[in-house]
Amino acid sequence: SSSSSSSNNNNNNNNNNNNNNNNNNNNNQNYEVNELCQQSYEMAAKCESGLSSYVSQYYYTDTSGCDYINNILPKLESATRKISSASVKGGGVSSPAATVFAVVFAITSLILGAYAFFLYRKIHRAKVNLAQAEMGIA
Repeated sequence: SSSSSSSNNNNNNNNNNNNNNNNNNNNNQNYEVNELCQQSYEMAAKCESGLSSYVSQYYYTDTSGCDYINNILPKLESATRKISSASVKGGGVSSPAATVFAVVFAITSLILGAYAFFLYRKIHRAKVNLAQAEMGIA
């Protein structure tokens, strides 16, 4: 019985060692780029103009995105900064038409809310009176 338990332990240890070796033996695989990363890289604008001559000698450099990266993106960024800084500076300033619309909307909402409450109370009282009338209480 003790020999069978020791052989079980040895088998378990061998299994664990084999699993560990399999888990650590991934060095023989070729690394592959994730398909999503590869597709996004292929579609991205690239400006590979300043690469060393060694890289240019063995790889085709892609300079199709240089104009976009060097000229268009800085203009978009500065325009975005101007818009966002103007909205921060302007803060609470709004047009008179927007203010009038907001006031009219608030007043009509309050009036309609009060009218809805009035109708609710009226219907609620009518139900109570009908119930009392049916019972002959009235």
